[in-house]
Amino acid sequence: MIMRYSYAIVLCLALLTAGGAEAASIAVYIGAPGSQVSPIAGSTTETFNAVVSGNTSSLIATAVGNYISGGEFRVQSADQYGGANGSKYMVFGVQSGSGAPVTLTLPGLQSYFGFWWSAGDSNNGLTFYKGDTLLARFSTADVVSTLPKNSTVQAVDGSIYATNNYYGNPNSGRNTGEPYSYMLFFGQGVQFDKIVLDNSGVTNSGFESDNHSIYAGSVTVPGSSVFVRQVTSPVLDSIPEPQTALLAGAGLALLAGIAARRQARG
Repeated sequence: MIMRYSYAIVLCLALLTAGGAEAASIAVYIGAPGSQVSPIAGSTTETFNAVVSGNTSSLIATAVGNYISGGEFRVQSADQYGGANGSKYMVFGVQSGSGAPVTLTLPGLQSYFGFWWSAGDSNNGLTFYKGDTLLARFSTADVVSTLPKNSTVQAVDGSIYATNNYYGNPNSGRNTGEPYSYMLFFGQGVQFDKIVLDNSGVTNSGFESDNHSIYAGSVTVPGSSVFVRQVTSPVLDSIPEPQTALLAGAGLALLAGIAARRQARG
């Protein structure tokens, strides 16, 4: 009995230790050049086509959740800076005259968020929350550094893309000085229910985006996607990988069961 009890202690401690090594994270990818829609089957997408054009400071209820800003954001017709496949798009910053962030409250916990990032610049950022807990912030400066001109990037399936093909609006060929790409965020061992979009508080540039997409179930990274980075934080580091957490819980249950049996036998 002593040997079984000791083994349970060792097993439980090992599993808890392993849980710290497999922390949660948010994996960031971009789609192939020219992609403007979510590649995740079954995902829900907001195109902004049914939203009234113009500036607003009011809450906007959409298919993917509720948008609200402390300042103003704008929905406008397609131009050289945005509008996936020629549709309306959402923007704030220089176009809306406000550098205040826009908060998107999602309809429950989600595993995936994607959007078409157009006329991109390094001022744009996204902060992910679970309830009131800030999980991590991602800066699109990482995408800009992933796509230097006159270079190449490799997709998950081995495909090689010329980085120059990301520059310029794929619908018109205009604005060749800025990158355009579909961005994909995958929660790994964590889900999120709120995203704050920001433009670093400035109004000399804009955060242009379209085709916001969410999915709550488990997802597989499309082979055509290019890895950007794994976003971590102290909060995410404290969240064990789910399978390891379940095993650790099983170890604790085993330990408790053995202790209960010993006590019952006196």
